[in-house]
This record gives sequence, C-alpha cells and structure tokens, in this order.
Amino acid sequence: MTASLKKHRRAIVVIAIIAVVAALWTWRYVTLNNYYHSLVPADYGRYTEHQIGEAVRVADGLTLRVDSFELADPEDFDRELYEDTLLGKEGVEGKIALVGVTVSNSGEKDADYSLTRPTIYFDDLQVPSEMRMLLRLNTDLGRSTSVTVPAGESLSFTLPFEILKGNIIVGWDRLERLHLYLDLTPHDGVQLQG
Repeated sequence: MTASLKKHRRAIVVIAIIAVVAALWTWRYVTLNNYYHSLVPADYGRYTEHQIGEAVRVADGLTLRVDSFELADPEDFDRELYEDTLLGKEGVEGKIALVGVTVSNSGEKDADYSLTRPTIYFDDLQVPSEMRMLLRLNTDLGRSTSVTVPAGESLSFTLPFEILKGNIIVGWDRLERLHLYLDLTPHDGVQLQG
C-alpha cells in the first residue's frame, strides 16, 4: 500500500468516527430535550385575566367571584381593625385594599378553600391578605382563615390587604391608577383596577 492510500483510509476512518459521535450526541440531545419538555405542564405560562363579577374556577367544584374592590385610607376605619398590623405602627403609611368575594361550590361534596390564597399583585409586587384584619372583618370565621363551603352553596367574605407606601418605590401618587390584580391561581387573575 502506498502512503497516500493509507492517509486516505485514515481520513475515512476519522470521518466515520466523527459522524458516529455526532449522530450519538444528536440523538442524546434530542431525547433529553424531549424528556424535559414532557415535564412542563401544557398550560405553563398561560395566564387569563378576568373581570370583576366573573366566576373563576379555583379548584374542583369551587369558583371564586370578585364582587367589589375598594382602596381606602386606614383613617376611614376603626383603629381596632388594623392596630396590631404594620399599618398600626407609628410612621407607617399605606392603604387598605378591600376585596369582596363570593366562593361557590357546585360540587356534590363540601369543599375547603383558604382565604389567604388570593394575593394582590402589581408592578412585580405581591401583597398577601392580612390575616388579623381578615378575621376581624369576617367574624364568622372564628380563628380560621380557611372555610368549608357546603355543596351547592355560596359564601361571601371581605379580603383585606395592606399596601404599604414603603414597598412601592415609584408611583405611590399613582396608586389609584395602577393596574392591580387579584391573583387566584397560577393561571388566573382578576383585574381590580387600571
């Protein structure tokens, strides 16, 4: 065999090895990507905005409807409502957002729902429900923030939220015009204003 024929065969073997390695790498890349894509839920990233008065499914058989929304100054309320919350502290400024909701159960069994699940969000800020005010505004809850909705019935509540001026860097003077949403599920929210 001549030297050029040996070089030619060596080149063919090297090219064949590179082709096999590339094919194996491509197969592994595709199968891994398909596996990880199968882990992501089909509705991931999809978000639906609802309006006040629309019933939104929050669990099997349970819907939540926002009936009203009000943004008020703490001075509009009896101080007992918020005295042991952040708004009750000296020098803390803010507003109280009150959201009237109705939770309905269309199922055949009683269903539980946590009234602290909904949060208000705007401009990358989430505001949880204030539990002490929640229990004071809804005295029939006792000491629990969860409710059992009997089958075929609806219950109404007022959800309070503390929106603190210190948490809003820019736009406190525009708060009444900001887009505020009540986040109900990872995929559903109700536009409260804006």
